[in-house]
Amino acid sequence: MVFKNAVRNIGCSNRMIIGFNWLLINIIQLGFILCLRQ
Repeated sequence: MVFKNAVRNIGCSNRMIIGFNWLLINIIQLGFILCLRQ
């Protein structure tokens, strides 16, 4: 039971890390596009 909870927590934290990285990449791309337009 404890092992299953640990695996679930690792999966959730990985999903959060992936989501944060995706958000960061989108912000960088958006900034790059805005710089090119100026």
